[in-house]
Amino acid sequence: MDFAYHDYYLNMYIMPIIVFIIITIGVTTTLFNVINAAKSPLPKWLTISFCLFIASFLFIQAFSQFRFGYYLHEETPENAIVTEGVIEKIKEDKLSARYFYDGKPTKSSIITISGKDYYFMMLGNLEIGDEVSITYLPKSTIVLSVTIKNSSE
Repeated sequence: MDFAYHDYYLNMYIMPIIVFIIITIGVTTTLFNVINAAKSPLPKWLTISFCLFIASFLFIQAFSQFRFGYYLHEETPENAIVTEGVIEKIKEDKLSARYFYDGKPTKSSIITISGKDYYFMMLGNLEIGDEVSITYLPKSTIVLSVTIKNSSE
């Protein structure tokens, strides 16, 4: 499987920054309007609480993507490193957004290979014990491609 650097860059670096900006503008504008409104159909505390709840949900979603994409502005596919190893642990990243590969949804996972964690888009059945060859970005640990060398039995 090969995943495009541009897709990672857009979804894990650019989009979270846009979401952070929208959240900041939206919360600031809403709070300003609620505080300065003479009359409101809802109590001010309810409107403020709802606004902060929605903003915190969006912030958590954006941060979960940005934590791995933070270094993408410094990395390019030319910086990628190829390594081989055995999958020791697979942990699904439940907060991450869905990505698609050939029209099929992938699972975002943090996979430990030979003692080091990598951010993975999984499509198919990678299993603990599989010997793989990966191409990854060194700072963000995002995997651009994976090849299964042999499967565990």
